[in-house]
Amino acid sequence: MNAVQTPLSPQQLEILSIFNNKSFSESEWKELKELIASFFVKKSIALSKGAWEAGEMNEEKAEALLREHLRTTYHPENQAG
Repeated sequence: MNAVQTPLSPQQLEILSIFNNKSFSESEWKELKELIASFFVKKSIALSKGAWEAGEMNEEKAEALLREHLRTTYHPENQAG
């Protein structure tokens, strides 16, 4: 089976070059993952605050999102095996 190859972005290539030939201990790897997660959490919170401040989000819309069913329905014929 041929795998689909997606070219890497310049940012991805830069990250790979930074970590080339570097080894991390488990604690260092955990700390790095937490830093990356923290970065994305801060970005998400800023976007969310901006949406609330701009009036794009309100209590009614938030409640509607909580009630919305976003999962894909299970179909046995779509399962591998």
